[in-house]
Amino acid sequence: MQKETTIQELKSKINTILEPMIYEVEAGAIRRFCEAVDDQNPLYWDGEYARRTKYRGIIAPPGFYGLPLEKVSDAEDNVDLGILLGPVFRSLPQIPQLGRSGVNGGTEMEFFYQVRPGDILLTYYKLTDIIEKQGKLGEMVLCTIEQIFKNKVGLLVAAIRTTLIMY
Repeated sequence: MQKETTIQELKSKINTILEPMIYEVEAGAIRRFCEAVDDQNPLYWDGEYARRTKYRGIIAPPGFYGLPLEKVSDAEDNVDLGILLGPVFRSLPQIPQLGRSGVNGGTEMEFFYQVRPGDILLTYYKLTDIIEKQGKLGEMVLCTIEQIFKNKVGLLVAAIRTTLIMY
């Protein structure tokens, strides 16, 4: 019966919005990101080229929202889920029967506004769904997390939905 109580605790956190985190978009970080993923589009790193486009300056590639301005996670909380999901993962109660292992079960992204160097973004995390399933490897819980990014004037820049499979 302990498992039911723990899953219920987890379900009680559905639609709870965590404290926002602040991200800063910096031209050098955009360039390093593009180098890391081998994206050679000059719109993301060549200021002269970018000024001649409809964007009139450098923009960030889709999916790059800068770097957090504050510490996000301790190494022990960063178990195969990435540093950016640390705050969400820490907020969820431990499920002793499942442990704290997980994998990404899918990510959907919607883009609404371009992100540029100098932008300051607020990102909010919200747990939106919990589903219990029996899989080939045993019991698992699918946690759907929504992350939204807003710019300094409050416009929605992007929405990301990720499903974590915890086992």
